[in-house]
Amino acid sequence: LAPPPDARASNALCPGRPPPRVAICVVGGARTFPQEQAWRSLKRNLVEGFGGVGLGAGSLAPDVYLDLKLTDEAPKTQREWRFDSISQAHAQVCAAACAFRPVGLRLLGNGSTRAGPAHPAALSRGCFRSGFFVHTENFMRAVSQWSSFAACHADIERRETAAGRTYDLVALTRPDTAWYTAVKPHCMH
Repeated sequence: LAPPPDARASNALCPGRPPPRVAICVVGGARTFPQEQAWRSLKRNLVEGFGGVGLGAGSLAPDVYLDLKLTDEAPKTQREWRFDSISQAHAQVCAAACAFRPVGLRLLGNGSTRAGPAHPAALSRGCFRSGFFVHTENFMRAVSQWSSFAACHADIERRETAAGRTYDLVALTRPDTAWYTAVKPHCMH
């Protein structure tokens, strides 16, 4: 089992500045997330590299929220790309997620994917009626993605209310991104 994230080194690079309270939302299809290269790079190069602390007393790293899909809603079919369908084993994704000691964790599997609202307000304004989004599968995937962002945001608001404090910064990233180099510590941005 990997140790929990620890941002003390990054926070030490910012002497005289108290670490900000940081939340990191990891939202999307699990795809490569269970592979060590993906989850370790996210943990080391984003969560620990940026620094900051969570809302809990004695926190040593940002709070991490995971909202991951284990399966696709529909196969991607864009001609110019070849996409393998997501079908991640629950246990593998859970094992990778444990390394973050997340304050929020949601795993969406078969039959529990989030399709979002049936008629988003943007439709009534004429948005999404041409180009890429005119195709139902692309539109539904985008609505689902925004619904996942909203779910993570709601988790953050609940935690802030319970803690009686707010985050100074919220970062949003995908679970299938490999962070090959560390981001700069918070005081360098």
